[in-house]
Amino acid sequence: MIEANEAKPTDATGEEHGAASLSIASLAKMTSALGVTLSGLFADPEADDVDQFAMVIKRAVLSRHDGRDIKLTRGDFLMLPAGTPHRWQNRSLASAKILFVSSRR
Repeated sequence: MIEANEAKPTDATGEEHGAASLSIASLAKMTSALGVTLSGLFADPEADDVDQFAMVIKRAVLSRHDGRDIKLTRGDFLMLPAGTPHRWQNRSLASAKILFVSSRR
């Protein structure tokens, strides 16, 4: 599962800040440390070499693939065949959870 916005961001002095005060540069640095890159509001597109099943467990996310944006809310699911370029986005400051199940052909 991927969970976002759980950690409280800190500045160079170690002082904690709320998510609203987090700068884009700080966000990019934090996501880079997690192996995620940012391109505008979406992570860079990726195409996995496995079939993926994704189900939203908590809140809502956007999936961008095949030239479309699809809003997925709690209980919604999506099947992405291997090789499908796709991106994920959480437009909220609140956490979202997605369950991913992958299968090799």
